[in-house]
Amino acid sequence: MKQLKNYSRLLGFLYNNELEFIEEISIIERMYIYPDIAVFVDDPDNIAGFLLIQRNHLGNVSAYIKTGENPELLCDIVGTLKEMPKVHIQCDKYEKDYLKNNLPVKGEYKYQIMIPDESRFNPVLEPVPVPITVHLPRSDLDELSNGNGDRFREEVRHGIFYGFKMDDKWVSMAGAGVISENYMYLYVWTGRASRGKGYGRAVVSYCMEDIFKSGKKPVYALDPLNDPSMKIAHKFGFVPFMMKECLFSGDWALKRDKSDDESIPDSSFYC
Repeated sequence: MKQLKNYSRLLGFLYNNELEFIEEISIIERMYIYPDIAVFVDDPDNIAGFLLIQRNHLGNVSAYIKTGENPELLCDIVGTLKEMPKVHIQCDKYEKDYLKNNLPVKGEYKYQIMIPDESRFNPVLEPVPVPITVHLPRSDLDELSNGNGDRFREEVRHGIFYGFKMDDKWVSMAGAGVISENYMYLYVWTGRASRGKGYGRAVVSYCMEDIFKSGKKPVYALDPLNDPSMKIAHKFGFVPFMMKECLFSGDWALKRDKSDDESIPDSSFYC
């Protein structure tokens, strides 16, 4: 496994499967937002597998893995990840089974990547969310990003975000800050007390309209056990594309949001 300095080589490989690697593409192409990354590959001249490592503002590590079912590369990757106190890993099923047997895995979950059938998109007009812009007060940006307002401001500057604020508190937001050449990666959240009021559907609808107008297509990712989110996906014509596996390895303290109950899937863990 060799460290790669010229990331354009990896981009050429990733764009062969743009939908599968939209997160990795966005991290590399937008290093002004994600500056602290390192990339390792099996062969710099003929890339078939890679390890992309990203550190966030808290010092936590996210690792994106593709081995092409190369056992030697996977063994090297495990050796690298063992040196990290805690790491969130995104991989495929082949890598996941090996990693679980060779790393101190604390938790795991899956998420479904879905793509839209544009002919089935029927926009929601009410209720009307507000656009989230870089001109919001820093306190709002921090609230919407769990304290990482500086990076979130840059995501907002180059992405598409809508939300609802009630009684001086943000209760729902959808946004697309992960961007590749042809796609924007859409996510949504709504506070438990504000669910069932149409906020989630509205923010997703307004984001989707803006994404289509930009000439790109939205991609939607969710835990397949998250029924409210899956209902939103079905409403707007999203269909399954592929499943991703995720692991928490190392010294994580995983717990559920106290406002949620046991029906909320594992992807709602926070650390």
